[in-house]
Amino acid sequence: MKKFLFIFLIGTITLFAQTVNKSIERDFNAYSKLIVEKKIDKAMEYINPKLFNIATKEQMIAMLESIYNVPEIDIKLSMPTIDSYGNLQTVEGINYVKIQVTTPIEMKFNNPEFKDEMIPLYLASFEQEFGKGNVVFDEKVKAFKISSSNPVIASSTDQNKNWKFITVDNKEVSVLLETIVPLEVLE
Repeated sequence: MKKFLFIFLIGTITLFAQTVNKSIERDFNAYSKLIVEKKIDKAMEYINPKLFNIATKEQMIAMLESIYNVPEIDIKLSMPTIDSYGNLQTVEGINYVKIQVTTPIEMKFNNPEFKDEMIPLYLASFEQEFGKGNVVFDEKVKAFKISSSNPVIASSTDQNKNWKFITVDNKEVSVLLETIVPLEVLE
């Protein structure tokens, strides 16, 4: 009987985790689709609202739009994939799950001053930022293809029905995020 109860308990926990992961995936895909389609204002609905204590919604929209609207650079994002899910953590009534995602990025320079001899310099710079082996230059399309892997903090305040997200782009951002995301979630 104890063995049956143990197996039942493990099955229930596994089913709960799968349900949580599916709801995170649903909302993360909706958010990512809006980002890929450059519908930045609508994507803000999926951002953890505490982030707007650091930068206003309008500032966030302006910053992201300025990145996508640089005339000398075409940036094309593809749908990211969720590589892994961390454990559900509840802190002060908010549920958090740290996920690891990989986003394919294509970056093409349209500047006439960009010369082929500059490719190794940019390649080295991008490899330093995204890691060796995560950046290639595609000669055929004359674009850098980048595989960007980042942790994302998913949070829910309504019993895991809806999820909001914060991407941890770099260590400097991580320090700022400590003011809105519990440290034990960021680690």
